[in-house]
Amino acid sequence: MASDKKSLCKWKSDDIDKDRKRFKKLVRNAQYFCRKCGRAAGAKDNLCKPDDL
Repeated sequence: MASDKKSLCKWKSDDIDKDRKRFKKLVRNAQYFCRKCGRAAGAKDNLCKPDDL
């Protein structure tokens, strides 16, 4: 999965509501989580402090 310009860690609830389809694509098959905020993503490039799930 290609990295996103804005890490998921910086997405606010309004961002998720506006682009729910893109958000779902980024979190699908999550293999990493952010040690800072706890969000999960399929690619570590989409998180600011990624770690393996």
